[in-house]
Amino acid sequence: MATAGRTLRARVHSRGNQRLDALLDFLAFAARPMPLVSLLDNAPQRITSIFDADVCSIYLLEGEGDELVMRANVGLKGRAIGQVRLHVGEGITGEAVEYMRPVSCDAAGTHASYKHFDDLGEEEFPVFLAVPILGKSGALGALVIQRRARPFDVADIELLSTLGAVVGACVRHAELIDAARERAP
Repeated sequence: MATAGRTLRARVHSRGNQRLDALLDFLAFAARPMPLVSLLDNAPQRITSIFDADVCSIYLLEGEGDELVMRANVGLKGRAIGQVRLHVGEGITGEAVEYMRPVSCDAAGTHASYKHFDDLGEEEFPVFLAVPILGKSGALGALVIQRRARPFDVADIELLSTLGAVVGACVRHAELIDAARERAP
């Protein structure tokens, strides 16, 4: 298309935008087939890079589909993985799954639904955003990011919600890969 005698060109967004670079890196990672353990070992660190967050946790629904269990984490102290458990609707994270909507708070410790866990050091990261991990027929879990300061904005909430769906597809794909490996002779 020409404008006043000149031709407009598309802009190639080259490396240098930290958030865009981290997002594209995560999407390339998520597109690769992998077992669930690889997803859980690598996704949280990549997600913290996208959001300049201090903490990222992945909770998956287990049991009868009513218990959220932290299955991946970077940024918290202690042995949270496998130990932190919430019922759907419990805590800020459980609310995100119950309502199937993002839940954010700039001072998590003051939120009416906040659930404290001893020895995690979570109080150091009061800025909190939880979104459901979406599956084919509902929530598969929750994706949580936290910061020491600087609230999450609307663009962060939208992007993490989108990544919740990407992580959901990755979880489902990883479960299929793991099941096929178990059946192999």
